[in-house]
Amino acid sequence: EVLFGATLGAWLVTTTRANFKAWQRIGSWLLSAGVGYLFAPVAQPLAPFLTAGVTAFLCALLVIPISIKLMQWIDGAGLGDILRHLRGRGQ
Repeated sequence: EVLFGATLGAWLVTTTRANFKAWQRIGSWLLSAGVGYLFAPVAQPLAPFLTAGVTAFLCALLVIPISIKLMQWIDGAGLGDILRHLRGRGQ
């Protein structure tokens, strides 16, 4: 069930990217499916009302875009900005 949910979520992520080449689509699909499969057990206790398959589907959809946004923020922020944000004193 988890593998099927992660695969469906990865397929949805991959099909929304129109400008990818074939090898990029395959890589994106594998990465999203793997992340969905790996993060499902972590996310399941946070949303116990969802089945394992639905949790894996959502993880495949959400984890990669959130990770990309986080990496972009870290690249654009200085070390002081990051430390202030982690300590809760700035945004």
